[in-house]
Amino acid sequence: MAAAWVAEIEREKGADVVALVMGQRQAYDLALDAATRGTHISEMWIRTLHEAACAAQDWHEVLTPRGPQQHKLR
Repeated sequence: MAAAWVAEIEREKGADVVALVMGQRQAYDLALDAATRGTHISEMWIRTLHEAACAAQDWHEVLTPRGPQQHKLR
């Protein structure tokens, strides 16, 4: 059923949206595991969570003295 759901989203919204949803799902799974398994929340764990949530994102907006700018994510 998940494969059909992913195919439907890709058809309706495109591959970029599928990648975003999958990254968010991975981040949710990490958070759920942490909550149910008593995972120690460390800086490294938060970085891993952030990396999963932003995996499909290439750019982010940065507010600078010159105004908003698009910066590539590392």
